[in-house]
Amino acid sequence: DAPPELDEEDDDASSMARDLLVAADRYNVERLKMTCQNELCKRIDANTIDTTMALAEKHHCSSLKKACVDLVFS
Repeated sequence: DAPPELDEEDDDASSMARDLLVAADRYNVERLKMTCQNELCKRIDANTIDTTMALAEKHHCSSLKKACVDLVFS
C-alpha cells in the first residue's frame, strides 16, 4: 500500500506524483494523497510553483498549498 520509490531528480516521478494525487483525491484515498503531497512539496521550485499551486487548490491539498506559499515568501 505504498507508492513506488521516486527518484529525487526525475521529472517523470513528479508527473507520476501529480497523477496519483489526482486519482487519490477522486477516490478518497487519503493516505496516498498525503504521500503524494509530501513528495510534491520536496519538488517545488520556480519552474513548477504555478502548476503546483493550481493542483493544490483544485484538489484541496492544504500542506502542498502551504509549501508553495512558504516558497514564495521565503
